[in-house]
Amino acid sequence: MSQTTISSLPVELLAEIFAQSLPQAPFDLRLSNSAFHLARVSRLWRDVALSTPNLWTTFCTKRTNDERVVTLVKKWISLAQDMPLTIRVVDSLDDGLTRVRMAFYTEICRHSTRWRSLTLLAPYSVISWLPFALSPTRKPLPLPMLEELAIGYASSSQERPATEISTFAVAPCLRKFDITLDFHGYTSPFLLVVPWTRLLVFSGSFMAISECLFVIREASNLLEFRTRDLAINAIQETAAIEPRELRVLELDGSYTNIFLQLLSVLTLPNLTELHLGTAQEATIEGLGELGWILLETFLARSACTIRELHICARMLSAEELVSGLQLLPSVEHLEVLRFTEYGDLWPLLHPNAAPTVLPRLRTLIFRSPSSPHRKTYESLLSMLFARSTTSLRHFELTWTQLGGIFPDEDVRARLQELSKRCVRVLLGSVAPEEDLFRFSS
Repeated sequence: MSQTTISSLPVELLAEIFAQSLPQAPFDLRLSNSAFHLARVSRLWRDVALSTPNLWTTFCTKRTNDERVVTLVKKWISLAQDMPLTIRVVDSLDDGLTRVRMAFYTEICRHSTRWRSLTLLAPYSVISWLPFALSPTRKPLPLPMLEELAIGYASSSQERPATEISTFAVAPCLRKFDITLDFHGYTSPFLLVVPWTRLLVFSGSFMAISECLFVIREASNLLEFRTRDLAINAIQETAAIEPRELRVLELDGSYTNIFLQLLSVLTLPNLTELHLGTAQEATIEGLGELGWILLETFLARSACTIRELHICARMLSAEELVSGLQLLPSVEHLEVLRFTEYGDLWPLLHPNAAPTVLPRLRTLIFRSPSSPHRKTYESLLSMLFARSTTSLRHFELTWTQLGGIFPDEDVRARLQELSKRCVRVLLGSVAPEEDLFRFSS
């Protein structure tokens, strides 16, 4: 029987193996963690690597003031030939807009017509300067292929832009836009000239309510609007805004009253996914009775069918949570963050509650800072077995605490039995080097 070695494979297949085996590009490429490493193995591998352009379509760096990086980016982009590019740059500009840094940006801007995705986490002084890299007339960069754009830098020492930033004004294919504003509010979406009506997905950090409303109004075709750490600021709007295409709304920050201010002027008839104080910040305020009333008013006005709900319940009791969830009978996927009162959630999971509390619930996820107590496992098991007779098909309970109280053998045996009822279970700590327990049929 003949033996096949990797060196005897067809060049086309070897190139595909290279493309599939390389790790996702790190944010600071070096010779040692890139496709250049493959080129050192043998002459064949070198020839294949250097002639496979899709190995070179993503360039990432944090070192823009380095002559070696300027040389590297020239070589790298040339190896990508004419393929679309993904560029990711992090630049604090600590040592100013030096000659080397200007050479770096000039080089990547020479290929702006091939950018498909650009991440430029840098002060807005760099972002507004980019057009000068190609033309002293400061015309917008030509961006015929740009689909995804992420810009900004959360620095407290930035200068206020003197004029509008029109760097990305001509981007007919732009669909996804992510901005990070500075802490002092010197930069704002009001100053950014982009093709707002072409956007489908928008994400923003450190935005004020007025800025959120500006984006929602200008980007009239948005399907998703997401915020990270909403800023405290009084609302001026009185008339309701009705972005009819919006399907996903994520409002993340420390203060619940900010979410409610924004919801109070929105009418979203096609909303299907709602996030309230979820991913980034620990919510300081709970919804409370008034919060649920305001949410109920929003739901009644919008007449939407929310199927997916993500909510931070750090300041909510089990009774308040269950009471509020009765407003959302269409929810099929529920994720609850920073909640620990599992033993009091019998009304949520018991099948007798199905007609009034989440009758369509298929996925239930709890994210907690600490592990459950031993008695909590018993309560959860009882509830899960009861709800498994309805529509529940997936349950997760994870915590960030290192270690914690893990289920004993009896609990694991019952969880395995639960999986035979077609309920998948994921349980454990998500801390590094911790193992999760998975139970599925």
